[in-house]
Amino acid sequence: MEQQKNLFKLAGITFSISIFTSLVIRFVLIALKPTLQVNFEDYNVLMIIQMIFHILSILLPTLLAIAIIKPSRATLGIKFCGFRNLFLAIPIGLFAIPVVACANGLFLILIKSIFGKISYTGMPTPENIEQLLIGILCVAVYPALSEELAFRGLMLAGLRQRFSLRPAILLCGTFFAMNHFSIQVVAGILLIGVLYSYVTWKTGSILPAIIMHFINNAVSELLSYFSSSTAPQSKNAAIQTISQIFDFANQNWFVFLIQLITILLILAFSIFVCLLCIHFLKKTRLAPEAAPETAPETAPENAPVEVPVENAKRLPGMGWFIPGIVFILIIYVFEILSLMN
Repeated sequence: MEQQKNLFKLAGITFSISIFTSLVIRFVLIALKPTLQVNFEDYNVLMIIQMIFHILSILLPTLLAIAIIKPSRATLGIKFCGFRNLFLAIPIGLFAIPVVACANGLFLILIKSIFGKISYTGMPTPENIEQLLIGILCVAVYPALSEELAFRGLMLAGLRQRFSLRPAILLCGTFFAMNHFSIQVVAGILLIGVLYSYVTWKTGSILPAIIMHFINNAVSELLSYFSSSTAPQSKNAAIQTISQIFDFANQNWFVFLIQLITILLILAFSIFVCLLCIHFLKKTRLAPEAAPETAPETAPENAPVEVPVENAKRLPGMGWFIPGIVFILIIYVFEILSLMN
């Protein structure tokens, strides 16, 4: 029980430290940018900065927390969950992309309708094959490993010690979205954060989430590369297209209606495929409410630690998460103020 308490506590501390470290690094870079002899427009430089940024703000705090509490690998979901689950993670990751894109698109339309503009620019665009490979390594491979260990590993395990399933998954997705530091993309990231958390819980492993995370980021990087090849004058073609949807609709409602129907059909099919694949995932981790009454008092050494439902339903204070939440809310306020100007 003491390890359960410490795991939840360290998850909150790690989240707050991660957010604080991210903000410090951002402010330091802004302060030193005029004096550093570095070309911040260079793609390779930006990718190196991105990698260092993630290592300092996400990977190191997570590894430090794990070293302190020393949870089992099964508790963190670091275990093989079967080839079927790993295979099904591929179509789930692929067909979740249109759903996430629609969620982000609708939210960006909402932002633009309220403030008259959007300011989110996304990641830099690779302009050649070398940059594309570097981008996939820095944007897809590494974040899939580090962020899933941090959020679907440590964070979800800590939350599951104190919360029942649905609040834990929703909170894990929310903290994951907050860690991306922009209110303009919070809808899509929250959606995939919840999806990855649910799949991790159902399979008992973070490996499917790593695969889905990699697919999402790699496809995004590939689309960014090919869109820049066809429209090199626009580095943010996708975002600009989304922001212009209503303007185009006002000019040609018939064409817009055809496109809307097409998008809805693609969205419905994508959701169907995702739900079907999730249904066929092999469950390798018992939920607390499904634990047999005759279960032994002492759980196996490698079994994930869970709390009874009656204890999990008592929602505890989130004191260790509050500093990180406050920092993010401040960032959101400044972002909203910039959109209002």
